[in-house]
Amino acid sequence: MIPAPSGSPEMQLHLLGPPQVEVAGRVLTIARRQVRALLYVLAVELEPIARTHLCFLFWPDSPDAAARRNLSHLLTHLRKVLPDPGLLRLSEEAVALDPARAWSDSAAILHAVRHLPGALPSDDPRWPELLAIVEAYRGPLLDGFVLPGCAEYELWVGRLQRASERAYLRLLDLLVERYIADRDLDAAIGWSQRHLAVDPLAEEVHGRLIRLYTAAGDRSAALRQFERCAIALERELGVHPLPVTRAAYEVALHDRATTAVHPSEPGVRPRLPARDPPLVGRGAALDRLRQVYTACEAGTGAFVLISGEAGIGKSRLMMSFAAEHAGSARLLAATGQLGAERLPYRPVIEILRALLGLDAHPNPRRGPAEPVSLPGLPEVWLAELSRLIPELRTSRRGATLPARADPAEARTRLIEAVCRAIAAAVDPRRPALICIDDLQWVDEATLDWLLCLAEGLDHWPCLVLAAYRAEDGAALAPFRDALTRRVHAVALPLDGLCEDEVLQLVKHAASELPGTPSADLLQALAARLTGVTAGNPFFILEILRAMADAGELRRDIRAPAALPLPDTIRQAVSARLHGLSPPAVQVLESGAILGTPFTHELVTLTSGRDEMETMDGLDELTSRQLLVERDVTYAFHHEMVRQVVQARISPVRAQLLHRRAGRALSQLGAGNPATVAEHFDLGGEPAAALTFYAQAVQQAETVFASQAVVQYQERMLLALDRLDPDRTHPDLLARRGEVLAARAHTHFLSGELAERDVDLTVLEELAGATGDRRLKLQALVHQARYLNLDARYAQALSVAQTGLDLATELADEAAQSRQLAQIGFAHYFLGQPEPALAALQSALAIAECDREPALRGRIMHILGYVHFHMGDYASALACQREAYVCHRAIGDLNRVAWDGLDIGAAHLELGDADEAEAQITEHLTLARQIGSRPAEAYGLTLLGCLALHLGHYASALPNFEAAAALQRTLHAGHGEVAAGLGIGLALSRLGDLAPARQRLANAAQQARAIAHRRRLAEVLLAQGLAETEAGPADAAQSYLAEALALARESSCWETVTAALVALAAVARRQGNVLSALGCAREAIGYAEAHALPGPRAWGESELGLALLAQGDALAALTHTGRAVAQVSSLHEAWIGTESLHHAHARVLRALGQDEAATVQRALAEACLARKASAIADPDLRRRYLNHARASLAR
Repeated sequence: MIPAPSGSPEMQLHLLGPPQVEVAGRVLTIARRQVRALLYVLAVELEPIARTHLCFLFWPDSPDAAARRNLSHLLTHLRKVLPDPGLLRLSEEAVALDPARAWSDSAAILHAVRHLPGALPSDDPRWPELLAIVEAYRGPLLDGFVLPGCAEYELWVGRLQRASERAYLRLLDLLVERYIADRDLDAAIGWSQRHLAVDPLAEEVHGRLIRLYTAAGDRSAALRQFERCAIALERELGVHPLPVTRAAYEVALHDRATTAVHPSEPGVRPRLPARDPPLVGRGAALDRLRQVYTACEAGTGAFVLISGEAGIGKSRLMMSFAAEHAGSARLLAATGQLGAERLPYRPVIEILRALLGLDAHPNPRRGPAEPVSLPGLPEVWLAELSRLIPELRTSRRGATLPARADPAEARTRLIEAVCRAIAAAVDPRRPALICIDDLQWVDEATLDWLLCLAEGLDHWPCLVLAAYRAEDGAALAPFRDALTRRVHAVALPLDGLCEDEVLQLVKHAASELPGTPSADLLQALAARLTGVTAGNPFFILEILRAMADAGELRRDIRAPAALPLPDTIRQAVSARLHGLSPPAVQVLESGAILGTPFTHELVTLTSGRDEMETMDGLDELTSRQLLVERDVTYAFHHEMVRQVVQARISPVRAQLLHRRAGRALSQLGAGNPATVAEHFDLGGEPAAALTFYAQAVQQAETVFASQAVVQYQERMLLALDRLDPDRTHPDLLARRGEVLAARAHTHFLSGELAERDVDLTVLEELAGATGDRRLKLQALVHQARYLNLDARYAQALSVAQTGLDLATELADEAAQSRQLAQIGFAHYFLGQPEPALAALQSALAIAECDREPALRGRIMHILGYVHFHMGDYASALACQREAYVCHRAIGDLNRVAWDGLDIGAAHLELGDADEAEAQITEHLTLARQIGSRPAEAYGLTLLGCLALHLGHYASALPNFEAAAALQRTLHAGHGEVAAGLGIGLALSRLGDLAPARQRLANAAQQARAIAHRRRLAEVLLAQGLAETEAGPADAAQSYLAEALALARESSCWETVTAALVALAAVARRQGNVLSALGCAREAIGYAEAHALPGPRAWGESELGLALLAQGDALAALTHTGRAVAQVSSLHEAWIGTESLHHAHARVLRALGQDEAATVQRALAEACLARKASAIADPDLRRRYLNHARASLAR
């Protein structure tokens, strides 16, 4: 404990740390908590405290009379528990402890620091006392003591805790500086460590410790200290150490020990230029002042009242104008001071002493060297002035004494004497310029003098400039009225700067910093500053200085981050709050908590005051220009003011106000759900917060704000932590699982797979830790789904089967249906359509009972995939349309996007390219709008497929490439294979065979790795086709045979048909006509059985060519004729339509029908020309045509 001074005061209060009171060496026990709280308030600084302030601390919501009665009762209790009631000093206005008989450690440390100079010599006698104070410091003020339900008391404690902590840290810094100067490094290190124990983010102390360790030769400790500093700054502030800290680290790292340790080494963050910033936005005001001054030079004086809020630039305007006329006018200046309103004539005295060449303050120990007088002023008026200037009497022998008169007459004579003195001192040929700043704080007598002065301005070249704060303008209203009756007073109100003017200040701030930020960043900063400060120059410059000090002037201010709130702004705003009535304070605090513009009704409910008290408070606050009234709402004049007010609210009171705000907003139906939720959250009502956060999630999802969705979901989880900290409540556990799964889905849509997996792992671990079987089932449902989407199909099957078993045990039909759907999905991916259909039909039967559109929509969507896989595109289209209706009905836009894309894919396979393009384009746009990255990747793949089907091979490539890149980031193996297949096909059709082979080989490898049979069969088919272009027949036949086998196993009938046709072509070219005929006829049979007109046309053409090779041209003509008749049903991906016309031409020519053959050759050439016209690059176009014509010739 901090030792009491010699003489042992009767009562000693140790308040730093857990409070303890001793009287005559014995601990005093006070049972009643509120009595202890009152004693502590009186003891913290041992200064008198106004009864009104005590009433507000303890009973802020009570009427004044009731609060005073309560205080009297509390004082009675305190007097009874004190060993001597005389320890209390009571008056009608204030209460105090007798400072001669009471002592407290908090008062000792606060008073000690308050009277310290900037530096303390090592031989200063105060060192022992300061050392004892620091050594005995036990912790924060009133540590562990609380007064429940008393928000204002908590606020007061917080303020004094910060003050005592700052005092302690100041003493620590002094000690460190002394021990560094004395070269006692161990002691300096010890005290620096104590500093960091209290303020671990004090980077300058970290840097000092690094240098101290280095100087002491303890390199490892220096390096560890830097690591601690970096971790603390990154974790708490999200910043890196300053260059000066890193420089100290580099010295330690490279073992460059130094004995030079500076006690305080400032950071090297660039500061704003020291020169004054330019005066901006005041051109019109200066011009008005110049007009008035011109009239003054002609002999007619004037009185100008400059008004504006604190920091708006009134003083700067006067200074600039005075400097402009320093050579032509006699300048006289004075300033009102807060708290000096009871000191009569203080500004007048300031002016007179300047006129007489005297020091600003009289020195009774040293009189003036020469007699003081004012030439031209009669002795009678000098005598009157001696009332204000004692030197006029004490420095002159035989000076006349002021005449005796009654007070009113004496005051009139004194005012006249001052006016005459100024007139006598000023050259009539040279105007006088009197500048009075802070007029709101001058005394009544000075105001009377100004009124007297104003009466003579019509005939005297004197310009009076008086500036006052607009928020205090009400107190000056009588003066302004009286002034306007005597003289034409010019009103000059100053408003905030506009954005362009703020930009000038921003540019000035950045002009002397190295590496000036870009113009767009400066413009963004100016816009942000204009918004939060309403163009107040003082606020703007202080924020800019703070940003420069923190190295943040280059930060992109458009990113959401709080602007710094410097202490200078806090102090300026706090000064404006001084003197507000308790109701006004409560209304202001309530408004600060509400934040956004608020109505009278809303702030009434939040503050807890009645309607009239709230209205009176609002009137007071608007008159003080702390709030502005806009139609039916009120708002803070500055965001900075709101932040300062909010920071002053104690945690307990803030919680109460947030709770009231949430209830008020909910009751009135005002505010968005996120705002209401946050108020309930901060107000300690997590259940209500949870409800409104859920609404906020829904609202954010409708506008596709995925980041906001994740943020609200995180807050829902935190609310659930508070509602069920032990995680034992089944309903809340289920809700937690739903939120985790929903957030995992949000991450998935955004392509944030690592974050998705974290949520899924947390869900699984939560289920395991709690043993909750329904939570376990929930985890299994989502695990199976994402395993499928991540191309881990075998694992998905296993997990889904486990989930199905558990769902059956729990009789959870919805979960059974979902798990069956995932089993079907996995079988689909594995190329097993029959078990897929069986699982999905079972899932659908359960869903029919459940009648849940979301569940039915999901099952129909997967069913559509299975039908698509089997080549039944009409059934696939029907399923996707039904899924679309279900998902549209429940507003699930992500699934709507997927359904719409699959509808487009089905139309594409059915030969309706226009409808396919419309659906794909519309739903790709939707996917991008809602931020669904997986759906976007799929949509890009389908755009590539559309271009491929139309023969626009070159334009297909960028879509496939973009899709592949996006699928890669999503870890979607099946999607990446599809994009790779598209790239290989497009390159192959363009004749770029080497890279085509490579891309197809990569796709095949990946398809094998994930066991996706359909995709692998398609890739193998594409590889076989590529090899038929220029490769060996054996390689082509190998690829195609494997493709055919896989397609047969997986019932992928279009691929079966295409592979058989391609094998027929290979056999024909090898001269194996019988094999070619068999493959072609089998392909046509499959095409007929499964209604595949495009593959059938291809098969008919190949059958015709095989028959031609056999010598049966007439039979061949029948089949090639059927092929060209169905050419419109054939797309351009696997084989070009020109090949069908060319094959028909060959048969016609063999039959001697040259004219008809010429027509078919022309049609083939037209197909090539049409596709070539879509290739912009002339070299690529030429290569394509050469390759395509060479392929036809083979």
